[in-house]
Amino acid sequence: LCRLITKGAVVECPITSADIRLYLTIYGPDVALIQGKTHQRKSKPIRDETIPMMVPTEQEIHIDIMFIDKDPYLVSVSKPMHLMMATYLGNSRSGPNLRVKLAEQLKAYEAKKFVVTLVLSDGEKGISGMLGALNSLGVTLNICSPGQHVPVVENAIKVIKERIRCVLSQLPYTLPKAFMRYLVLFVIGRLNMVPSKSTGDYICAREKFLGRKTNIKRDARICFGQLVMIPL
Repeated sequence: LCRLITKGAVVECPITSADIRLYLTIYGPDVALIQGKTHQRKSKPIRDETIPMMVPTEQEIHIDIMFIDKDPYLVSVSKPMHLMMATYLGNSRSGPNLRVKLAEQLKAYEAKKFVVTLVLSDGEKGISGMLGALNSLGVTLNICSPGQHVPVVENAIKVIKERIRCVLSQLPYTLPKAFMRYLVLFVIGRLNMVPSKSTGDYICAREKFLGRKTNIKRDARICFGQLVMIPL
C-alpha cells in the first residue's frame, strides 16, 4: 500500500506513506499477513547423538495403576535407572488388557537392550493374574502381601499428579478430558529429564534410556497446551 501511494497508483487515499511507516513502527507488521505468508520450514537432518552409557542392563520395575479423572493408567518405575512409564488402559482393567499394556512397556526396554528381570506390584487382581505370562518371558513377579504397598511407584504417582495439577492451573483454558492422557505423557517425559537424587550420578533417566543428552531446543521447545501458529 505504501508503494501504491508513493507511486501515485491510487488517488484520494485518506492516509499517507508516512502514516503507514508510523503504524508499522508502533504496532509492527500485520499479524494476518505474517500468518498467511508463512511457509513450513525444512526439518533439520537427523544426527546420531548416541553416547556410551554405563547403565546396568538388568532392571526391575515397580508397577501400579494410577487414576486420573477416573481413567486408569499403568505406571511403572524401573530401578536402578528410575525411568517412569505410563500406558493408558482405556475402560478396561482386566487381566488380558493389563498383560498387553505391560508387554508394551517390556518391549520398550527390550528395544533399548535392557532386560527386565523382576516386576513388583501390589495385590491388584489383574496384575496378579499375569504370573504365568511373565514367567514364560523369564520375568519374576513379586506380589506384595495384603496391606503392603509398593512405595517406589506410589511416590512416583504422587509426583505425577502434583505436576499435572501444576500444568492445569496455568493453562488459559479448560483442558478437554480427551487430552488428559497426553498431559500424563508430557509430565512423565519431563520428569524423566530430571536426574534422580538417589542415583548420585546426576544423569537423568531419559539420557540413560535413550543414550543421548537432552537438547532443550529439540526436546523442550514448547510447553504443554501452548498455542502455536502452524502454516497451512
